[in-house]
Amino acid sequence: MGGVYNNWLALDALLEDARRRDVDALFCLGDMGGFGPHPDRVFPLLREADVQAIQGNYDESLAMGRTDCGCGYTDPRDNHYALVSYRYTFRNTSTENRRGSAACPAIAVSTSAPTGC
Repeated sequence: MGGVYNNWLALDALLEDARRRDVDALFCLGDMGGFGPHPDRVFPLLREADVQAIQGNYDESLAMGRTDCGCGYTDPRDNHYALVSYRYTFRNTSTENRRGSAACPAIAVSTSAPTGC
């Protein structure tokens, strides 16, 4: 799956669909946080479903305590709204979940990576 972006409702529906299909493994391509409400609701779902994740730019920024998402927008309006979203996500993501994002591999999925990063 691609970026979750705090959308725990869509993630929950995806995970339910995966259970019905009896998939062998689930992988997340990073960016668990950002844009949507309730960032801390996605992490328990990822852990419970044993999803392997790689670290996206959003996850890295949260884990490192950076001041922005590192999204690389060039339009000042995009940067403005990205900063509003990032600050909200940072304030509403627990320290535990921000730290958990740091444990995700930054480049490739590894079978030794912790689950539910």
